[in-house]
Amino acid sequence: MPRPNPLQSTAARANKKKLARCIQMGKENMFALAIIRYRRPLEDVIPATEEHRAYLRELKKQGILIAAGAMEPRTGGALLLRVPDNDVAGTLDRVRDGDPLTQKGLAQYELIPWKPLIGKEDLDRL
Repeated sequence: MPRPNPLQSTAARANKKKLARCIQMGKENMFALAIIRYRRPLEDVIPATEEHRAYLRELKKQGILIAAGAMEPRTGGALLLRVPDNDVAGTLDRVRDGDPLTQKGLAQYELIPWKPLIGKEDLDRL
């Protein structure tokens, strides 16, 4: 098991564990779209980009993040998420609240629970 990053807060580590448990305990997965909009100019956001991407890589490892990318033009980004049916709102709140861009006041999230009908079996294989 990897050692915790001493620079990462205890609350952030607990948040990660809670997210992973929610995904594992969910009987069925639902999906969500997260639209991230920058609240500050891009030059203010760029210094926090690597920390944000590290957070997204962790969500990917946990099985929550399916895909992520920047908008064009670069005014924010979008995430495709897999969330458990039994705690959709809680999981989405934790995803948003755990993002360094949110914590630093650089971005805001629009969280949209999504239950695809056509193509769901393809998403389930990801």
